[in-house]
Amino acid sequence: MVEWNDPRVIVAAYAAVVSTTSLLWNIIVYVKNKKRSIKVKVNHHMVFSGNHLIGKYSPAIGVLQVQAINHTNEDVYIKSWNIKTNKKIDIMGVKTDEFSCLDVMGTIKYPYLLKKGEIFKDTTGIRSIINAIGKQLPPNSKIQVYVYDTFENKFKSKKFKYQGIINLLEVENIDLQNHRKQASAYS
Repeated sequence: MVEWNDPRVIVAAYAAVVSTTSLLWNIIVYVKNKKRSIKVKVNHHMVFSGNHLIGKYSPAIGVLQVQAINHTNEDVYIKSWNIKTNKKIDIMGVKTDEFSCLDVMGTIKYPYLLKKGEIFKDTTGIRSIINAIGKQLPPNSKIQVYVYDTFENKFKSKKFKYQGIINLLEVENIDLQNHRKQASAYS
């Protein structure tokens, strides 16, 4: 019969509890480290195009910039990034609530290797986004950016208002008109 007062039994029970706790802790740490964590940030702002310089003036264009920061302990391959709307819209005859933004200039090759701690950046002109969505969304609609890796894991940005992109297009149009006025003054 086992005596629970026996120091050998107490030490054995203590060792069993410590080893079980250690095993569970190692499993939790392993699962946490394997979980992919990519933070997605979105900015929409104006940039100077650098095209058609007249004197020191260059027209500004509105862009949507996406940043994905790899917080995992391993490399991740980014497959694409998409814009997600809060309702289905018609894009080229297809009803969808999500569409890809491809780099038509070919400066980014997908799948893109995003190493541990690195930042992926891509931009697209807001004019193409507005041309795709048009007036199918009210200005106060919320949109979001999804970044996908090659394992189909989805990483989301915070939601932002479609109105912000529309406002940039209005500023871009005003700036383009001013640019054309200056160009005709130089002619």
